[in-house]
Amino acid sequence: LIPVEKLRACRTELEKKADLTQYTTAIWADDLDEVRQALGYDKINVFGGSYGTRAALVYLRRHGDHVRTLSLEGVVPPDYRLPVSFSRTIQDSVNKLLDRCAADETCKKEYPDLRKEFETVVQRLEKEPAKVQLKTGGGPLQTVTLTRGGFIANLRPMLYVPEVVSQFPYFIHHAYEGDWAPYAYLAIAIRDAIDKSIDRGMAFSVVCTEDVPSITEAMVRRDTAGTWLGDYQVRMFQKACEAWPRGKSGNDVHADVRSAVPALLVSGAFDPATPPQISVKEAKDFSNGRVVIVKDGTHGTGSPCIDGLLSDFVSQGSAKGLDASCTDQIHLPPFLTEAQVGKAMQKAKAQ
Repeated sequence: LIPVEKLRACRTELEKKADLTQYTTAIWADDLDEVRQALGYDKINVFGGSYGTRAALVYLRRHGDHVRTLSLEGVVPPDYRLPVSFSRTIQDSVNKLLDRCAADETCKKEYPDLRKEFETVVQRLEKEPAKVQLKTGGGPLQTVTLTRGGFIANLRPMLYVPEVVSQFPYFIHHAYEGDWAPYAYLAIAIRDAIDKSIDRGMAFSVVCTEDVPSITEAMVRRDTAGTWLGDYQVRMFQKACEAWPRGKSGNDVHADVRSAVPALLVSGAFDPATPPQISVKEAKDFSNGRVVIVKDGTHGTGSPCIDGLLSDFVSQGSAKGLDASCTDQIHLPPFLTEAQVGKAMQKAKAQ
């Protein structure tokens, strides 16, 4: 999460050119409908991924008569409260990866005690944060303090990326042995990539208006108790939102959406943010809805198969009879081994 002092500076800069209270999902949905009208369309095909699924659902609620089809990937349901739900979703995803390694012959041989090592890393960080020395961007060597909460929170965006998922056993084993470099450099690379693709100002305007104010202490206790992340990220966002303006979310932002509009909901089984059980639950509110679970999928699994599936769905205007068998050919990369890393390092030195 962005440090509060940087967040305040960001707010000051953005407020010179924008009213930050106006960046809400409901206002966006109404703006989109004005664009639809201006373009002369009666009905449109709406697609959303991750937070975009909330935006799509809000548009459907407010302007459903103008929706022909609804495609959702990595579903954020109306009752979701960011980030309180992440404590459980991260834990579930990591547990699935630990089980997968234990069931994989190569991974089990390479990392026979991975679950124990992971739990030991978490316990160590709980007792004392780790000091990690890093050198990034050609700058000097820096010492970074890594807490248990920071370690777990960073796993979520890291596990969005299949290539990083394959490295999970490798960097956990090295962290257990005291070598934090593999984890730290991956975490920084993923964070930098996300920062370049997401408008943080808009994100805080949405979360600080629509999510954080409605998170109760009962929700925090219920959804974070007994998890590795605990209430770490919730408290970070609550503090950050004190430094950010709050708009008006409307009374219906978290209300259920029920519709007969043809809907296709796509989820990845290893998604650490919006797991498939959410899509299954949400699909019950769509009488013409269908859920496709990608067995080796993550958060927003990109592939020609998924692209083709969405295209076919929109073309026929229905999810009935849609052939989703290609999703069985989507696979996570094999888990990384020490030997593979050694060969890669030797090759790099030789070049």
